[in-house]
Amino acid sequence: MGMIVSPLRNIALLFAILILCACSGGPGEDGQNKPLYRMSVEEMFPNQPLEQQLLKAAVAGDLKKVDALIENGANINARGAYGVTLPVWLTLHPNIEGFKHLLMRGADPNIPWDKDKSLIAWCTLFAPELGIEYLKAILEIGNGNPNMVHPEDGSRPLDYASARDNVEAFVLLYNAGAEIDFYDKYGNPYVDDLISAHNFEVARFVLGSGVDFKKEGPLGSMVKFVTEIKANELSQYFKGEERKWFWSCVRYMEENGMEFNFSQEADRPAIISDDLPDIFNKSYKKVVYSKVMYMHGAKVTCPTPLWTQRAEDFDDFIVNNKEEPGRIVVKYVPRRGGDGYSMIISSCYSKDEAGGVDGVLLDSVMGQYGEGVPLQLEWSSEGKRLFSFYGSGEKPIDGYVFIGSVGNTFVCISQSFPSNGADTEKSREIILEQMKNIKIENGFRVFGEDDLVH
Repeated sequence: MGMIVSPLRNIALLFAILILCACSGGPGEDGQNKPLYRMSVEEMFPNQPLEQQLLKAAVAGDLKKVDALIENGANINARGAYGVTLPVWLTLHPNIEGFKHLLMRGADPNIPWDKDKSLIAWCTLFAPELGIEYLKAILEIGNGNPNMVHPEDGSRPLDYASARDNVEAFVLLYNAGAEIDFYDKYGNPYVDDLISAHNFEVARFVLGSGVDFKKEGPLGSMVKFVTEIKANELSQYFKGEERKWFWSCVRYMEENGMEFNFSQEADRPAIISDDLPDIFNKSYKKVVYSKVMYMHGAKVTCPTPLWTQRAEDFDDFIVNNKEEPGRIVVKYVPRRGGDGYSMIISSCYSKDEAGGVDGVLLDSVMGQYGEGVPLQLEWSSEGKRLFSFYGSGEKPIDGYVFIGSVGNTFVCISQSFPSNGADTEKSREIILEQMKNIKIENGFRVFGEDDLVH
């Protein structure tokens, strides 16, 4: 596997999932709602043993077992925590073939979840991280409704395709018949979302389609208000395509009857491009280089698995979670092969802020690479340490392991890769630099005193 060196983005699926899940009721940890990515299948779909078995089979690619479980009574449209439906498990533990099979067997992507979202909305929102194939399957196999309106918050799938890195999802929904001339529950037109998100090229496309952008909500015209803020306070920072399409939007709206009050700070170009946007022939693939996880009382910002840092491999992973009071272990391995590659993120929540807890955690993680693997200190700073290691055996590996803490939470993160691969030296260079930038900050309080590791 080749490796990409230069980071392009600093955004992560797990962080986005955490934010999403914090908004609705469900299993809790000391008053905090538990994010979906931290749930086991038993927690996400409690007291539903057939459905739990079905999802485990789907992740493993055992589609015959999936069919057998459905024939034996498994409910393909069962609901779980936050009202989620079964296929969401196949997005958190990616298996596109298993996902498609559930849709073929009748999983309904239009069932509204609690308070907001649905499977079609979820796969729209996370298309940049999951890949467009999940949303495509929903529309082509699952009869997904691109104009579904959630009964609680009035949102539509397109509301989750407003971001600049989600143009492919917008195009897919548009080509499937999604209406673009609609208003949110406050009476604001959809183009307001696009301008707010700095998605000016798509906003220009929507404007040029003849939508009613002048409709006012209870607070007046949000399109006018947001555009003036962008022009007066931010336009001097716009460069290239962003600058081009923002002012193209402004000119279109002015030519069609909207008046703006721009200040002297508005960096309006003397010549505004006459180009029309072409959003149908661009690729918007992205690679994720870091992610945020909340583990016990810590907010952890760390690299993504090294082998996923390529556009063609960004979804090539299986994640296994193990959780018990005071301990969490999350392990990533390649789904499409790749011997020697792994990433382990482990945390421990202890009464003692010192006293050898970090050593026990480090030993626990390193034990998964073999007995007595030697460690070499490579770097330390403000209580954080980074070691290199070499594991001998039939298929020797190299790797790095990080240990650090905040308050009562100790965190250990390791990455391994083949010792004799063509990219071994480059892998060492990339991982060493990325793991030096791991951040551990105060997060949520997630356990009570009785659940601490003593």
